[in-house]
Amino acid sequence: GEHPNNAVVQGIVITQDNHLVLTTKATSADYHAGSISPSFEEQLNGQKDNSPFDTYLRAVSSSPKLRRGEELKLNVDADSIRLMGLALEPEFNAAGFIMLGKCQQNSSEIDQSVFGIDQAEFDPSRPIWTLPLDPPDQLTKEFFQPSLKWHGVGRLRVITALSYVNGYEETLDMLYKQSQVI
Repeated sequence: GEHPNNAVVQGIVITQDNHLVLTTKATSADYHAGSISPSFEEQLNGQKDNSPFDTYLRAVSSSPKLRRGEELKLNVDADSIRLMGLALEPEFNAAGFIMLGKCQQNSSEIDQSVFGIDQAEFDPSRPIWTLPLDPPDQLTKEFFQPSLKWHGVGRLRVITALSYVNGYEETLDMLYKQSQVI
């Protein structure tokens, strides 16, 4: 059988119109229950995956090959997937590969119909939505006046997505300006 793995893909999905895909973990989830995830998490599986890139595609691709779309069913271009960083979660004895990919869908196409095989992992009352990365006003406000319960590595993934779309220096400038508004 399959066993939990302490190596996890912390997956970020960005739409064609530069929105960040967000999901809400089920309140019954084993880890980070009820939190907002930008965009998903998937454990590496040594029997199915040769790399974290395989894990990312297995989790979000709409391709019917090899039980794809376990988390979300999206048209993600494999060439767009990037390894952006590594996050350690010592409280869960886990290491997360922060991976980012761009899907072919626009934000208006992101709804419950894109849930994958494991849709029970998500909260059915507010399961999936997007927030714009450009302009990122709502996301930058979350850093200084949080209104959402973020996944443990969620804010780091938001910064990663903002940096991918807007550039690292510009993201730091936006966050600094937002900190001055408070």
